Amino acid sequence: MGTLTAFNRPSLEDNTAHKAITLERHEAPSFIGVSPQGVHLVLRNLHAPSQLGYHAYPHTMSNEDKSLTDSLRNAILQALLGSQDLDNVLLIMKNLDYEAKLDLIDSVWALLDSESGGGGAARWMVEYIQVVLLIDRSSSDKALSHPNRSATALNLLSLPVAKSALSECHGKDHEASYHPDTFWPLSEMCGWIIEFTESILSAASQFYYSVPSDSATRTIDPALLVFLNQSLVSTWVDSLGYTLRFVKHVDVPKGTSIDSKTLVTRSVEDTLSQSPVNVSLLLEALKGLKIEAPISAADWRNSYRHLILPERLVKVAKDIMSQVLKPDVVSLLPLHVRMARLHLIPDEHATVERDIITKKPIADGDWPPPLGSGATCRRCRGKTMIDFSRSPSTSRWRLWELSFERCICGGRWKPYNGPN
Repeated sequence: MGTLTAFNRPSLEDNTAHKAITLERHEAPSFIGVSPQGVHLVLRNLHAPSQLGYHAYPHTMSNEDKSLTDSLRNAILQALLGSQDLDNVLLIMKNLDYEAKLDLIDSVWALLDSESGGGGAARWMVEYIQVVLLIDRSSSDKALSHPNRSATALNLLSLPVAKSALSECHGKDHEASYHPDTFWPLSEMCGWIIEFTESILSAASQFYYSVPSDSATRTIDPALLVFLNQSLVSTWVDSLGYTLRFVKHVDVPKGTSIDSKTLVTRSVEDTLSQSPVNVSLLLEALKGLKIEAPISAADWRNSYRHLILPERLVKVAKDIMSQVLKPDVVSLLPLHVRMARLHLIPDEHATVERDIITKKPIADGDWPPPLGSGATCRRCRGKTMIDFSRSPSTSRWRLWELSFERCICGGRWKPYNGPN
């Protein structure tokens, strides 16, 4: 038994009349519609439903029958184009099994490929990662849902977040300094960028130097797919560039103690100097990447979904990695010795849990936070120490924090109000 929101009297003139209904196990909605108010289910037969913008609900679709109707694809597509909550997309697919949901999403993005900008456009790539993450998180079969992909998804979604923090908290002029209240928070963000970089290069080196198999495909760590996506590479390059600029441009107003500047600068400089990666040379290598055979958005999504690379893409990936995995760019042995996989959501392999937004490490004594501050994501269960209840200030960092009305995965926040 469950409660769903449905139209009371669906019509073109009045599309806001809702009521909450309780469905028994033997009941199922007949039609589904998408409007600016959300996804709506209807329990009755409708006259000319297509004219009202409704599509048949797939409650009759069995696990054995994976055929995806045009009406169902169109319902998903309209939800995406209308910037609907992605939870509504999951509701549309509620009665499909895990693989059928992924098949449906792939067919929707195939339609987007034909649109201006294509399914490989930055916006659609982010939303594809978010939808797959949502499907993985909602799956009851953990063997199918690829926990490693979920962890990587949060890192990929965090990359533009890190870039925005370092760019938006900088001075208005190109050479302006960072404000003192951003020093420590941004140093944590720089530390995460280096960890992210090390994790990608570690996975890349293991793939590049592994013994070739006789199979026509290769199983991969999803982090490798950063190299095969120009949008992700560009954001990665920008984040590394901002990290180097942060060290150079940290400054303190006249009459202020320089202790804070010194500590922050040394913190980030130590992270850079202790890393097996020469960030400056890596930045040059990434900027000069030559990709003779760029892969399509559809190929990238297929590899991300199945975590495999066909032989033709293995050659492309290795050619790209050969331009980066050079002795002067990364010292592989020290990298593998010190490398510990760091996840935003803790699991049996994690050593550090970080704030899902600010990337500040969450120590044992930091969580649970004081009542009324901090929140967890209802979708990915990521934690943040941001206090959304406090009024905004003129602080650039504070304004940046409050811009995250939702989690990086698109989920809604659940304020921490004490143990349940």
